[in-house]
Amino acid sequence: FITHPVQTQSVLYIVQRMATLSTMFYLIALLCYIAGRHTQSSRQRWSFWCCSIFSWGLALGSKEIALTLPVTLFLYEWYFFQDLHWKWLRTSLQPILITLVLLSAIGLVFLGKHPVDLLTAAFETRDFSPLQRILTQFRVLVFYITMLVFPHPARLNLMHHIDTSFSMISPFTTLLSLAILTTLVTLAFVYARRHRLLSFCIFWFFLHLFIESSFLPLLMIFEHRLYLPMVGVVLLMGSLSYRGLSQRPSYAITAGLILIVIFAWSSHT
Repeated sequence: FITHPVQTQSVLYIVQRMATLSTMFYLIALLCYIAGRHTQSSRQRWSFWCCSIFSWGLALGSKEIALTLPVTLFLYEWYFFQDLHWKWLRTSLQPILITLVLLSAIGLVFLGKHPVDLLTAAFETRDFSPLQRILTQFRVLVFYITMLVFPHPARLNLMHHIDTSFSMISPFTTLLSLAILTTLVTLAFVYARRHRLLSFCIFWFFLHLFIESSFLPLLMIFEHRLYLPMVGVVLLMGSLSYRGLSQRPSYAITAGLILIVIFAWSSHT
């Protein structure tokens, strides 16, 4: 996470201190919630949860991407505390609806009293429509994934250019990208019980790109948007490394060191 080249924009692009700060407070809020769930003391539990809410407020104040935290807490609770039981999911419909109303209210606070007028006016300054932005984001998401897998310095750029998608087949890579993303999400559902962390990390990645890869009138693509989503990727890599250390420690350590050196060299370059 520290040495990956794609993170250089989040760290060096001064205004994106809001992304790094939001991610830090976001993770503090998540860890406080988890600590509260593990403690046996009611007083300590509520202390942790109050800290979680406070940290979430700081994360929201840093950048709006932190709006997804309640969804993340719900997923974490369902995956790792409720053992993916559908019965718990059915009994939690009321809290889920309340949470959605809360998130909608917070979203309106950020957008103002007239969100439709605000979004319409913002799109007038863009050369794409809301639908075209959504279609293009299928290709952008796949590009993000390739950046994580193959972050060659030549591929890094402050301002990437990507052609707008006008339909599912214009360009045809739009449909292909949607197929790739659908396959990944399907795998997350299918392997949720057998490979729980893998499933959770896939949902983490897509969830934390949801806001900036939606219909909002933002520019199409930026590397700094991967800062929070990449936490799920490195969490999965850390788990695989831990398994490797328990089975073939020398291979795992060597591979890890080589990867870190390559990433560090690429970041410096």
